[in-house]
Amino acid sequence: MIVIMRITVIALVALAITGCLQVVGKTQLKEINSKWGKVTESTTEIITTVKVYNPNPFPLPLKDILTEVYINGIKMGEGSALSAHIEPNSESTVIITTYVDNSKIPQWWRSHITNGEESTVSIRGYMVFDLRFIDFKVPFEITNRFKTDILSGFCTNVPERVDGFPVTVESVKAMWGVVTDSQTEIVALAKVRNEDVVPIVVSGYHYTIEMNGVEVADGYENSPVTVKPKSKTTLKFSLRLNNSFIREWWVTHIANGEKTKIRVAIKPTLK
Repeated sequence: MIVIMRITVIALVALAITGCLQVVGKTQLKEINSKWGKVTESTTEIITTVKVYNPNPFPLPLKDILTEVYINGIKMGEGSALSAHIEPNSESTVIITTYVDNSKIPQWWRSHITNGEESTVSIRGYMVFDLRFIDFKVPFEITNRFKTDILSGFCTNVPERVDGFPVTVESVKAMWGVVTDSQTEIVALAKVRNEDVVPIVVSGYHYTIEMNGVEVADGYENSPVTVKPKSKTTLKFSLRLNNSFIREWWVTHIANGEKTKIRVAIKPTLK
């Protein structure tokens, strides 16, 4: 008899659940907007505002929202939202907070550069509604794209005289070179003019690069070249960024409204 009663109770619950699912109309995500929030050394906040439409004549209790954030397919962090009620026959606003783990920024950086300085941010998850007998899950995915133009900070078409040398740099073009987990190469091509009547013999050059005040490169390259007197030539510079400093730069980039100021210093060594 006890067994029969247990089976009866289970059957009644199943019918109640089935009936509940039949009468609950599907919620709709009407409008989705994302923006960067607070950034610290360890995390970067993404604030997402979602307008949810409830077609039912009764409120839907939102129990939880569980999210994961991916950038260029790399899982960067997780997030959630506070519980709320989605009002009947109307739109309600839900705010989702997702946190990017900044320790994964160097990994993202490599994918970002190899993808032409473009990234796709995907926030995937589901909203969990408490329907008393069952948790009703509504999956969603929010996708945004962002782009940087870091190389433009290395390029110029404005002629500039080099301090202490009879050389004028007429223009500089830059392109991305080899990118690894530890280093990012920038290849700079500088058109220079020797104003002197004697050749200039360069044995190498020391360089530093700062991005928003963060020194991301400091190195020396042996690169022998001779610039003939009263002539023009193109010099090739290989500049290597240390990817371990990209995380520190990222914090300044987001805090500065996704803007970066670049300072490059190249000092040639003459024979």
